Amino acid sequence: MTDPSSPPPDLFNALASAIASLSRERPPHAAAAQSFLSQLLAASSLTAKQHASIGAALAELSLLRTTAPHHEQLTRASHLASLPAPPRRAGSFLRALVASEFESSSQTVAASRRLLAHLSAALGKTTLGCSCVVYGSSLAELATRSSDVDVSIRVRELELAKAAFGAGRIGKADLERVQKNAVYQVKRDLERSRAFEQITAVPFARIPVVKCVDARAGNPFSAGGEMHADVCFGNDIAVRNSFLLREYASEDGRARELMMLVK
Repeated sequence: MTDPSSPPPDLFNALASAIASLSRERPPHAAAAQSFLSQLLAASSLTAKQHASIGAALAELSLLRTTAPHHEQLTRASHLASLPAPPRRAGSFLRALVASEFESSSQTVAASRRLLAHLSAALGKTTLGCSCVVYGSSLAELATRSSDVDVSIRVRELELAKAAFGAGRIGKADLERVQKNAVYQVKRDLERSRAFEQITAVPFARIPVVKCVDARAGNPFSAGGEMHADVCFGNDIAVRNSFLLREYASEDGRARELMMLVK
């Protein structure tokens, strides 16, 4: 055990390991974590911020040990309970956490591709000149088990109206009329396909959007395999940003690990 008068140099690692052990709510681990944190709290060389952080961790630990004897009752650490026993160093623990999210990401991305195929099939029947592209975490390969799918679509009629408005050939009212028609046309197409449910159109947002749920996406992290999607109109900047993040992640695996950890 570390001398209580001399806190370890990597205080964050020590705290992370202790709280990770607590997350499983096994009495021996929780007791050891509480003892360790108590000794750190008694150290004279702690800063005020470190002292407050450890005090808060001890208070949470005490509450969890008395009110949540089983890990199923823990809400803040339920995902950690599915990981292997935490290693001694938090760096290894965080890498294990990120690796687990990478595995989840691949399954979420696969479900998002199925959703995109269903969406393309639904819109291709009546919405002329429509193209779809996934963006956001699914494109950047940073999706987690709770991610939804962001899709940007370009409808030819709406794109022509935007160009005409930019050139001064039509007014704002005409552009809004074309935009509203395009949004509700997509909504009707999704309703006709019967592959989507909970369909909501938001035609006059900064970026118009149709929200929907694909019940056949095969998402392994939802009860019925469903996946939520936001179908946006002409969100080109977000698409380019997602491609940029994917390029960063592909250049160096550490960049992807960092982005996933921050997320």
